[in-house]
Amino acid sequence: MKRQPDNTMGLRDISTDGFTIKVKRMGEVDETPFIKAMLCSKMAETSMAWHPFKCVEVVDEEDEKLTNLREEWGEEVENAIRTALEELNEFNPSGRYMVPVV
Repeated sequence: MKRQPDNTMGLRDISTDGFTIKVKRMGEVDETPFIKAMLCSKMAETSMAWHPFKCVEVVDEEDEKLTNLREEWGEEVENAIRTALEELNEFNPSGRYMVPVV
């Protein structure tokens, strides 16, 4: 669609005292609802894959395996295992295997 030349420059040039003279082109479609609809559509599309929630997991102090480990091998061994499990959960929760970190 061929757009009409913008003839409003002259009106902008003569505005004084901080007043702005606005010109409406009769018959021109207001783009505002379309822009809002596109933004809403984009937000809905983005939010489907967006998960801004953080799940914080903590080691269960009453876990039977940890309790048995502490009783059989002591607190130092239990802490070493706990640290390793926390690192696995932090750096590779989906695979739960060791990963190198620089």
